[in-house]
Amino acid sequence: MNRHLPIGIIVLVLMVCVAAMLFVGKRSESEARRAERAADVAAAHAADIAVLGEPLESDPEFKHPELDHPELRHPEPEHAEPDRSPIPDTVSASGVRESVVPDEHPPSPEEVLADRISALLEELVRIGMVPDFVEDSRGVAVVDELMHLHESGLSVEDQARIVAAFDLALNRSLARPASKSQIYDAIAEALGRCGHAGAAVLLRAYTNKRRFKVKPMWEPLRGRLLRNIGRCKVEANVDFLLQEARRNLASPLQAAAGDALGCYERSPHDVREKIVFGLVVSFGTISELAEQGRQHGLKDAGQILLVIQGAWISTLRRLTGRDFTTGRAWAAWYRQNRGQNW
Repeated sequence: MNRHLPIGIIVLVLMVCVAAMLFVGKRSESEARRAERAADVAAAHAADIAVLGEPLESDPEFKHPELDHPELRHPEPEHAEPDRSPIPDTVSASGVRESVVPDEHPPSPEEVLADRISALLEELVRIGMVPDFVEDSRGVAVVDELMHLHESGLSVEDQARIVAAFDLALNRSLARPASKSQIYDAIAEALGRCGHAGAAVLLRAYTNKRRFKVKPMWEPLRGRLLRNIGRCKVEANVDFLLQEARRNLASPLQAAAGDALGCYERSPHDVREKIVFGLVVSFGTISELAEQGRQHGLKDAGQILLVIQGAWISTLRRLTGRDFTTGRAWAAWYRQNRGQNW
């Protein structure tokens, strides 16, 4: 029995191999039949396409039956979704990416002008407080641009804003020394074109003797203030200017005040006659003392005459239309023509 055992095992193995071969053969036959049927279907489908014009699989619109399952389809929205594309952006000078949002309502020219004025006023006030006054040259340029805008025609409110900023920079900013008065000079010249409001600021500065001291080093600026007070042509300031011209102890300021009075050449006759009378009387007195070699107050009359006569004669010519070169000649003419309309 033991001798026949290996033979039985061999027979069993052979039977298993035969069964496996039969199974594989049947499966291959089945796959061949399916392939043959698929080929027939494809041929029929191609025939239908040729007749009906239906899309081929190579057509992008073709949907394969196995891929057209409802769970595999992309859902189609019932309504078109809004455009969610990102807003275009730019890169600023500092390297920071900034979104650019289109402005649906661009500013009007009036708004652009108001914004520009505000920016200039803020810059002027800031410059007035900069230590060491290193930006004063820029301040002068700001003043010039503001006056250009002022003369181009601004609203009353914008004009008032400009004068208020000038007042702040002239009278309440960090005090400059007399050697660094360029921004004061520019503001004084600008205020001379601002009428009553400008005259008030200039007068406030001139009478502030703690800020703009009564010393020779400050006389150029103080003289500029006087001349621009006259340029504002406020007749209420005539008495003040006439007093400065006749009584100030500094000859340059006497000359500046006399020059400022010439701005009233178009004022009524009574205003002009008041000015002419005051200047002629003082001019005659100083001229007579100068001829005698005497003093006028604490100064030599001849030195005073040299400083004031050019400005005073110019003003008298503008107010009267006459032309004389000496105090004596002006006094003689006035005695003969006093009260007349010239």
